[in-house]
Amino acid sequence: MEKIIFIHPMAILGALESIDENQFLNNRRKTIGCILGSAKRKILSCNSSFKVPFEEDKSIWFIDHSFIDKMLEMHKKINKREIFMGWFSFCNKIVHNDLKINQIFHSYTEKPLFFLFWVDIFINGLVIETYSGKKIILWYI
Repeated sequence: MEKIIFIHPMAILGALESIDENQFLNNRRKTIGCILGSAKRKILSCNSSFKVPFEEDKSIWFIDHSFIDKMLEMHKKINKREIFMGWFSFCNKIVHNDLKINQIFHSYTEKPLFFLFWVDIFINGLVIETYSGKKIILWYI
């Protein structure tokens, strides 16, 4: 069944705010976070996002699960209809650790969306790729 995914500009802005300027200088640090939204029939609407504490060193990585749980609980108090939709990463390609990280987010939802944000110097803009088991869509902003 085909799904239509809308990502609200505030969700993109929240994700962009989480970027550390040093990330682009040394090109080694990855930033990840959660995307929240709502689902109605075939339409998935991603409305907000937040950064998740994350550390990575080659094949070893750490995600703060308690932080995610507390943030999801806080967001639920603000907007009861907003649920966990998926997660995002700032990197120009999918790496092996992303598959393992995606397995972590299966505990929050059955099929988490994965948004891959990266900057393309050739189009001078932001590229957003969305995955849910397979590549769904590619946006250029």
